[in-house]
Amino acid sequence: MLAGRYDDLTAVDYHARDALSASGISKLLRSPAHYHVWRKAPHTQTAAMAFGTVVHALVLEPHREPPVSIAPACDRRSSADKAIWADFEANLKGRVPLKQEEFNRAQRVRDAVWANAGARLLLDDIASEVSLFWTDDQFDIPCKARVDAVRADHGVVDLKTTSDAAPTAFARSVAHLNYHAQAAHYWRAVEHTLHASPPFFAWIAIETDPPFGLRCYVIDSQVLRLGGDLADRAASIYAAALRTGRWQGYIETIEPLRLPKWALQFDAV
Repeated sequence: MLAGRYDDLTAVDYHARDALSASGISKLLRSPAHYHVWRKAPHTQTAAMAFGTVVHALVLEPHREPPVSIAPACDRRSSADKAIWADFEANLKGRVPLKQEEFNRAQRVRDAVWANAGARLLLDDIASEVSLFWTDDQFDIPCKARVDAVRADHGVVDLKTTSDAAPTAFARSVAHLNYHAQAAHYWRAVEHTLHASPPFFAWIAIETDPPFGLRCYVIDSQVLRLGGDLADRAASIYAAALRTGRWQGYIETIEPLRLPKWALQFDAV
């Protein structure tokens, strides 16, 4: 597949292409071996990931049939129930299995997004699920990104489902899950393929339980720079692994273990 922008590429075709992705950055930062296993093994979605996939589809692609199959109401204990469930799974065809009450909840999350003035503003005049492919000149590696939303002004919007969208909690999620490295990767994707610097990068953080709280955040230059440093580190690791064919695990040296700062703080009795 040639470098550039693809607006109608399926998720299956996107994931089939070997290239450094936003999702792969965190795996590489753990170790090349963790990335290699993740890339080659079939992906299994957790319940939270499956729910997030449905929310993304409902919010970002409202013109499409949601990729959902409503699970039959059976406890899968009897032989008859097991047969019903086996037939259900055999006919999923890539759709996400959800109970009716879970799909109802996903629709309520979607409604909360569109009821929020800030989210509506960010999602105005967008192209959704845009696939971008390019070659990184610094590390000479293939790269790819599948961006939730690219606005007509080239602003980038990323929808994140979360248990807590409050500023302190979501900032912790950004740092822990390397969302800022993903943001830097998306930023570079737009620069390379659309030949324009995004005017902003924004997250829509939406809670998946009532009252479905939502906050909108833009990344600042310092956080974007830190994310870029992490993305560069992952790209360097990826380039070395491609060059040598060695997907190594953790380093094999013996080293002291340092506790996090919060564990070193305690109140004197």
